[in-house]
Parts: sequence; C-alpha cells; structure tokens
Amino acid sequence: MVRCYTRLSLYVVSALLCWPLLVHAQGNFPTRPIRIISPFAPGGSTSTIARVIGQKLTESWGQQIIVDNRPGGNTIIGADTLAKASPDGYSYILTTNTHIINKVSTEVTRIMALPDVLNYLAMQGMNAYTSMPEQLDARMKGDMARWAKVIKAANIKIDI
Repeated sequence: MVRCYTRLSLYVVSALLCWPLLVHAQGNFPTRPIRIISPFAPGGSTSTIARVIGQKLTESWGQQIIVDNRPGGNTIIGADTLAKASPDGYSYILTTNTHIINKVSTEVTRIMALPDVLNYLAMQGMNAYTSMPEQLDARMKGDMARWAKVIKAANIKIDI
C-alpha cells in the first residue's frame, strides 16, 4: 500500500514539474487576428454585439478582432464558413438559438415529407403539415379567423 502511494506521489510530482513546460509550449494567444463570424446582416443586433465584443477583446488582447458577416440560408452560410475554417482557435461564431431551431425545423420538415411517413400518418387519420414556424403561424391565424366567422354566424356567445 505504501509503495502504491509512493508511485502515485512520484507521478503527481512529475506532472507538476512538467506543467510549466507545457504551459510555455503553448505560446502567447492570440498571435494573429481573430475572426468572429456573424451569420446575420451587418447592422443587426448580433452583428452589433459581435463588434462591441470585438472592440473590447482588441483592447484587452492587443490583437485585431474581425467581424465577418455571412448572412443568408437561415444562418447556415455562417455556420458552414466556421465549419470550413481551420480548427486553430482563431475563428468563432456569434449566433442565436435561431440557428438550432432552423436546423431542426428543416430536418423535421424533410422527414415529415417522406412518402412512408405521410402514408403512416394518413393510416392513423392524421394530416402532416410540413412547414416552417412562420407558415404554421399564418395557418393558425387563418383557422382562427374561419372559426370566428362560424361562431359569429351561429350567434354563439362566449363567456370568459
């Protein structure tokens, strides 16, 4: 048991002695400009926040921060730009959860439009509406307007 603790202590001491060498080997960061990708149009809130953050980081790090606006494709273009960047820690993306929602919504829409899914839902007596949130909102407003006409025509009083 004592031998086990002695060996463990030797490993811990060796790791601690090597730590300054590992830290020194990393060098100073950043050594060149950093890019923050904003997948939205310039002038929007996300781009503005990226520029404010970039200015403060430039002052703090002494290295230029470049805000690269890549709008379009429901933020996919900006995300794709980051995915194709070198994995060296000099490219970042500043986005909102819209990117995640759009990605999931696009995938769900694709799956719901598959013939076997449509057939299965039809056998269950269900209809599939493959649409984006904006289209769903428009459909719900249309349904509410139609039902309001029915309620009015039937002279139904709703007590709330």
